[in-house]
Amino acid sequence: RSLDLPAPEENRAASPALMEDRIISLLVNEDAPLEKRLAAALVLGEVGTDNVRVILALAAVLDSDSPKLQQRALAALAALGAKRALPKIVPLLVSPHEEVRVAARQAVASVGGEVVGTLRGRLAAATHEERRAIEAVLSEVGGTETLTTIVRGLASATGEAATQAAQSVKRRVKDADPRAKVGYLREIEDFLATEAKARAPSSVVAAGITLLGTLEDPRTVPTLLSYVTSKTADVRVKKEAILAFRHALRDDRASPKVVDALASAAESEDRSLAQTALQTLGSVALAPESIRKLGRLLASPDPERVAYVIELLGRAPGGEAAKLLVEVLTRFDRRYAEAAARALFQNEAAAPALAKALLETSDHERAFTLRDALRPLASKIPQNVRKDLLSHVTGRLLAGERGWEAALEIVRDTDPDAVAEALRQVAQKLVRAR
Repeated sequence: RSLDLPAPEENRAASPALMEDRIISLLVNEDAPLEKRLAAALVLGEVGTDNVRVILALAAVLDSDSPKLQQRALAALAALGAKRALPKIVPLLVSPHEEVRVAARQAVASVGGEVVGTLRGRLAAATHEERRAIEAVLSEVGGTETLTTIVRGLASATGEAATQAAQSVKRRVKDADPRAKVGYLREIEDFLATEAKARAPSSVVAAGITLLGTLEDPRTVPTLLSYVTSKTADVRVKKEAILAFRHALRDDRASPKVVDALASAAESEDRSLAQTALQTLGSVALAPESIRKLGRLLASPDPERVAYVIELLGRAPGGEAAKLLVEVLTRFDRRYAEAAARALFQNEAAAPALAKALLETSDHERAFTLRDALRPLASKIPQNVRKDLLSHVTGRLLAGERGWEAALEIVRDTDPDAVAEALRQVAQKLVRAR
């Protein structure tokens, strides 16, 4: 009898509607003890109906000063139908009490896709806190329409609010099925095109680009490329587009156009933009024809950037990267040459380029640096290049010139018998020449 309801014998005679009316009266009675009002809300949520009187009664107690009663009423509304009570529920999304916020979010989400229109109407005038809460609910509801609402809401967001708005749907976008992602891609690109014409704040554009990256779709590359190469986009927008490349190119090689754009960004006077571009170059797969474009970065006046590019080339497969490193080894100052030598260590693709450089260098000291890099790879030197190296050695010996020592050590390692025979012939020629 804690609810002040009729005795058991009276219950049998009371109709369900009458019982419900009595419970509603107890729920809305502000003079009733809180425990009884909490029990009334619980009973309505468990056995009540979704008629208007029940919903309105539960909505009315949402104005209560008791977080416990608000929470209990919200739970009941989530069970019975919260659509009619949305005007009362939405403000509680930013309640100072966590348990009320959680219950309000669950109640709103229980309405499903129908809630999108109502929440869209509130976004424009929402406070920063309300916006974050509404977007969190929309991300739970799911569907292209809810993404549309959030993306459109970015237009009126600024600063961190725009960033947080994008973050609130990243996981849902990433986990969407392929068909849904196609719709998301179209919607986000339309949004970005519209905001570009309206000259939207950079924070809004950057947030939209963040969502593009979340799609992990190579079809976003042309749009991202347009922002990276734009002469009017600010640093924040360019950085987001560059970061999005890492996701868009997860399973594809970066095209020469993308590499060229990233290389240009890596030359920027803005160090944060340059660093983002360099790190992105290091995280994507590079096509052989694209690697050569990195050579321009080796001319940077910034030692840290040059060092990073050398390291990046050391990780890149194939002969093109090796050729660039050999150029550093033979033409750059010692600090870079030593870094290039380390990057070339046991890089089999570098053997032909190193051997050719050894043939061409006239710098005695560089010759021994090349020797050190080439020695572990001597067995990979093509046969015709070995013959050229041996001819280089014998020619210099016969001419009485220096610069043969380093090459001799390499060819001796590869074919000691041929070297011994060639040196005997050199000796005979020198004797006869006396």
